[in-house]
Amino acid sequence: MESQSLLLLILILAALSTILAGVSVFSNSRPPDPRLNQLVGDLDDIKNLLGQLQKAVLQTERKLEKEILTSRTETREVMERMAEQLDKRLKEMV
Repeated sequence: MESQSLLLLILILAALSTILAGVSVFSNSRPPDPRLNQLVGDLDDIKNLLGQLQKAVLQTERKLEKEILTSRTETREVMERMAEQLDKRLKEMV
């Protein structure tokens, strides 16, 4: 879910930077505004940072999924051993 919202944010920022770049290209009737170039550069930097953040979130999600699977397996094994011991003691009592 988080990765989808990051993807959406990256898509919106990429679209905005594309629009601003198009505006600067097609408005050649006057000299380019350096603030617009700075804004486009800043948007590219933000887009790159969001991409890095997305990769980190995906890696964290994968690690968490692996840890959950491992803990489930360990819990299942402990429960099976407990059940075996309980069966053994019940048989001894009978």
